[in-house]
Amino acid sequence: RSAAQRATNANSQHADIDLSSRRVRLARWILEGVRNGRSLGELLGVRFERAVKGTPAEAHLAALRTRFKPASGFGVLDGLQLQQEGPGTITEPEVLVAAEGMSEALDAVADALTAEAVYQIVKGNPENALATLERIAKGEEPPPLTVTQSPTPGVRLTHRVAVVLPA
Repeated sequence: RSAAQRATNANSQHADIDLSSRRVRLARWILEGVRNGRSLGELLGVRFERAVKGTPAEAHLAALRTRFKPASGFGVLDGLQLQQEGPGTITEPEVLVAAEGMSEALDAVADALTAEAVYQIVKGNPENALATLERIAKGEEPPPLTVTQSPTPGVRLTHRVAVVLPA
């Protein structure tokens, strides 16, 4: 909250975290795909190609696949490389929207992982917060998001004690 207030005062949105249900589902989809052995570039490439399929910009897919060769044999372009370098001279609106969708997907993952680290710190588990960030930085399997899980239902019990003292 403190970082967000400073950023707002500086006319910046770099500290904003959006955990809307759509973005959390997107982040979970990407993290689950990485956990299942797919690369981030491959997952972003799948999202990009799905967004471009069936549009006039589909004609550019072959050139983009040649330029951004997939690291795996899956056959989709490397979306991470495309996101970092940009589509180049292609100015089709569908390609630009799909490229923006990849940036949004990466931002959703970053927001979810930031929220997870803060959640672990607040819960009193700074080791878990650090481990989460280290695992991602090393390219290891990402941990599940616990910040977005609903708490288990149960009965809440509150005791209140009042002590009456003479004036």
